[in-house]
Amino acid sequence: SAKEHYDSNITKKALFDPIENARACAAILKDYLTRYNNNYTYALASYNAGPKITDESYKSKKRPFNIHYVISVYETAAKRTI
Repeated sequence: SAKEHYDSNITKKALFDPIENARACAAILKDYLTRYNNNYTYALASYNAGPKITDESYKSKKRPFNIHYVISVYETAAKRTI
């Protein structure tokens, strides 16, 4: 959650602010990237499903159960340009 990764005092109301929401999301993804040794697949899977279930896949070197979510994120990102 944002409280665990970003700011323990953050409120639900603050998460509706696009700037605060983006900061919280970035902090969560950064933590997951560190947790999974910069492996974006597991970081995104954990962002979607939570670390408990993703840790099981990571430790056993299996694809995350929500691999279709991860693929859709990659595909969407590939279609966008900044």
